[in-house]
Amino acid sequence: MQSTLPRTYLILVGYLADGRQENKEKLVDGCLYVKDGTGIIPCEKPNQLLWHRVFQLGHRYTITGLSMSSLKKSGQMMFVTSVSSCLLPYCAEQGFITKILNVQAGLFLLDNKVCLCLAYQPLLNSARGLRPGACVEVIDVHLLQKPLVSFPFTVLGACLSTTVVLRNFSRLSTPYQPLASSGNLCLQLLFRFNLGMPLYLWLVSLLETFEERFSCFFGRCRLLSSMHQKPGAAEKFLVPLLQAMVPDREEARDIYKEILSKRHQCPLHKYLTLNPPCQAPSLSAVCRVAEQKSWEGFSPSQLLSPLEAQHMGTQELNRRLAWSYCTLSPESFQPRVILLGVLRVSSRSSSLQLQDKSSTLPCVISHKDGIPFAQTALIGSLLQVENYQLVVERFLKTDFPSWEHLENLEHVREKKTSIYVQFYFEDVQVLHAAEGQIQKVLRSGNGSSLRKKKDGSTTSELETPEAKMLKLEDPKADSGRDENCQGDQSSTRKMSCVSHLFLVTQKEGLMLRNYQLPAEEAKEAKEPQHSFQATVLWLGRPQLWSHPRKTGDLPELEETGCDGKDVMQQEVRQLWGVV
Repeated sequence: MQSTLPRTYLILVGYLADGRQENKEKLVDGCLYVKDGTGIIPCEKPNQLLWHRVFQLGHRYTITGLSMSSLKKSGQMMFVTSVSSCLLPYCAEQGFITKILNVQAGLFLLDNKVCLCLAYQPLLNSARGLRPGACVEVIDVHLLQKPLVSFPFTVLGACLSTTVVLRNFSRLSTPYQPLASSGNLCLQLLFRFNLGMPLYLWLVSLLETFEERFSCFFGRCRLLSSMHQKPGAAEKFLVPLLQAMVPDREEARDIYKEILSKRHQCPLHKYLTLNPPCQAPSLSAVCRVAEQKSWEGFSPSQLLSPLEAQHMGTQELNRRLAWSYCTLSPESFQPRVILLGVLRVSSRSSSLQLQDKSSTLPCVISHKDGIPFAQTALIGSLLQVENYQLVVERFLKTDFPSWEHLENLEHVREKKTSIYVQFYFEDVQVLHAAEGQIQKVLRSGNGSSLRKKKDGSTTSELETPEAKMLKLEDPKADSGRDENCQGDQSSTRKMSCVSHLFLVTQKEGLMLRNYQLPAEEAKEAKEPQHSFQATVLWLGRPQLWSHPRKTGDLPELEETGCDGKDVMQQEVRQLWGVV
């Protein structure tokens, strides 16, 4: 019985063949064989030897997992494949930059179809050649078809393995938009939270909307500033949202580690289409959507029960339908809406308002314990409110002849709405304090506006002497400027102001009275004006301030409270006209 030879002593001598016999009856099957004069046996070969069947002259390929070696005799350097080496097609995309979507975020539009994102790799020479009209080629780039639901373009994501080649400079007279590497909030948050493409695009969209809405109030630099000890308004708004989205992502991105690692761990390798969990639209968009929702599925018959309506006369029926309301919460919108706005006081209605560049939204603020809101230091500050109730009042002018015609909407002659928001002071987060007024930020563990003293009691962080001024914005102050973007203009004027504290003890209802403004006394009498009368107690003496921004404490209010005890009082009756 013959024993099998050990493999270490087995030497095969033959020549490689592809399996074709001399009579050429057997066709090539793609395998290699070792053949001599006595026979033929199949043999295995490395996968890399099969690449010769796909290589074509003039085509480019990408090979991964290469190592460097050299020939012993000549010393010539060469690349050597390994077991993990892969043959990939040469991925290159070429196109013309037609638009710069956001240079600070590294977003460029190619051929009006595809977005090129260069935020994940350092840009040589601050991307000076990347202007509209330039031709670029990107090699080994990631294709992301729908990273964000609200993003309209397919994205080419360049990582550290991507090569960006500027093929042709722009022939257009397009100005250079410098890329800020220092203080760039987009890139800072990208690296801090190691964001994937979907979250990064959502971050950019939030930041763009934020800047567009409020830069006219406070300036772009102050909104987007990012300092370790004193974050800006945008960073205060965005960081909690990102922390909620990536709570387990503690390690910041290290691009040097990515470059030196043997296996490239790319943050763009895997992604899922992101449905944003929240939005922060403009106030005009909020009001528009709220109005649409208030009329969706609305019918006058919903306001009255049939048993009640069938006994009403025509006049009473239409009077009962004249006013109604509905309420909306943040979850009524998809995705939920976060309200952002600068707190102002309307000089026309004397009501508090949230304001941005697009519009204003009247607001009603109260405390959870029922105490009236009196923190005038908030005036002029940028607020964030996540818990609120949006109230939409509906006003109808109808001429229904009877309750049986309530389903016929032809009898609705006119419909209007009035929208306001109400929320608690404790649910307010101050993103940016008015200059010269608020020195500290409202903050607690859950975003509350109160903090605890050492003795355990709570106090507002807005109690600063500089914060006692009420700013009235007159829309007619500057006709050549957007009325929703009027900043603090009082600092450029030389004026003084007088404040006098009073307590309202009695107020009558609003009605038509024969009342005219003092400037119209010499003119002809006009129709009665809406007005009301109130009885007030003047507390203390008038206070003269050298400048509206330099108003200090009111001793009568700070020391004795609002009951007016131990303070000089004078009861007067005032007539208030409504303009």
